[in-house]
Amino acid sequence: MGMKFLPLAATLSGVLLLVSCGPKPAVTSDQDQERQLEEKQAREQRELHEREAALDERERVLNERQQQLAVAAAPAPQPPAQQQEQQQQQPPPPVAAAPAPAVSANTSYQGFFDDLSPYGSWLALPRYGYVWQPTATTQDPRWRPYTLGHWVFTDGGWTWDSDEPFGWITYHYGRWMRTSSLNWVWVPGNVWAPAWVSWRYGNDYVGWAPLPPEAAFNATNGIKQWADGAYGLGASDYTFVPAAEFGDDNMADQAVPPDEDGQIYDDSNNMTNIYYEGGYIVCYGPDYDFMNSRSHRHLPPKLRLALSGFHTNGNNKSVISGGAFQASAPGVVATGAPRNFRGYVAEKRLIIPSSAAYAHSATTPANGAPAAGMRIPSHLNPAPVSPQVQPQNARDLQVIEQQQAARADTEQQTAQQQTAEAERARAAADQQAAQQHALEAERAQRAAEKAAAAEQSAREEREVRQQQQQVRQVQPSNTASNLQTVGQGRNQQ
Repeated sequence: MGMKFLPLAATLSGVLLLVSCGPKPAVTSDQDQERQLEEKQAREQRELHEREAALDERERVLNERQQQLAVAAAPAPQPPAQQQEQQQQQPPPPVAAAPAPAVSANTSYQGFFDDLSPYGSWLALPRYGYVWQPTATTQDPRWRPYTLGHWVFTDGGWTWDSDEPFGWITYHYGRWMRTSSLNWVWVPGNVWAPAWVSWRYGNDYVGWAPLPPEAAFNATNGIKQWADGAYGLGASDYTFVPAAEFGDDNMADQAVPPDEDGQIYDDSNNMTNIYYEGGYIVCYGPDYDFMNSRSHRHLPPKLRLALSGFHTNGNNKSVISGGAFQASAPGVVATGAPRNFRGYVAEKRLIIPSSAAYAHSATTPANGAPAAGMRIPSHLNPAPVSPQVQPQNARDLQVIEQQQAARADTEQQTAQQQTAEAERARAAADQQAAQQHALEAERAQRAAEKAAAAEQSAREEREVRQQQQQVRQVQPSNTASNLQTVGQGRNQQ
């Protein structure tokens, strides 16, 4: 009986050995693999959190840097009163940060000769020396000075804003005169003024005439209502326009035909008032408010006179900007000679008497007072001129020139300071823009790194899940295989 059970016991022992030895190593290996995957996933999660923490720290630093840049770019806070005063005193900032033009406080007649040559010819006349004839006078005999443009009123009085490229010179320096064959010619001068004209008004017409070379200005007498009689100005020298059209942009379009000037001249009164005050030559005539009330179109608002030096790049045309009439008014040195000198012409000034109220004459005293013997209306007679005044004329003119040169230097320095400030502001803006660009680039890099880290984490998590699923699929297969082996052993028994 005992011998019969020996084969059965041996069989059972073999089956138990297979069950205990075969499947166990496979199960243990799968569990270890799953644990390693979980540890790897946990480690990668920690690394991802560390990278995100580092990126968050970088973003915090970038935000602090941006705030520092914003604070550095902002102006320092000021008390309200001080800030308001500064806004009133400071000129408007430049519209564009263009390269600073080369500015010179002074120029010379040579500069005038060269700048005017493209627009006319240089001649020489007895008694007057070099004169400039605009090409326009040869192309249009009706052309006359102070017509292509319009008047504006500044703190220097009536100021001519010319539309002609040479106007910044010929309507603010020197004098004009008519000749028999050359028509209008310009005689150089070296003292700047808002305009060198004589004014008249009457019967709703306003007129102005270019002052001739005989109208020598001195700070003592100025040029007053006696200008026509003193300098031989008549109706043919004046440009008259209806007062209702005085606000037009182009006076040439509104000028009365020359054959109608005579009666208008006789019915008008001279209102010239040119004088020297505070380093400036002031050119008054008709009252601004009165003319504004007569004009159909409102005159431009009163402007501030802003003078600068000579722009060597050739851009010296006057500009109205920021409530100011900005003009080039350099000091002028009377030296040089025209390069395209055409020759000498035996011409003299053309004087046409046209009014019974004035006895016109080409002879004018050097001190600018009315000539002796001229019939001046009693209400226009100036105060008697002292004999001691005449020797002071040269000194007066020298003082004017020196003060204008000093003012031009000051305004040049101001312009240079404003240009330097604009350059510094532009450099600071460029630096801030570059730093802002760097910040944006770092933010973009941070976002890319964060997205890459998230994508890598998602990919690794998918891999872990796939491996876990594979482990779970292997375990039931091993268990089924072991059970099948046990079942086969039992069947054999």
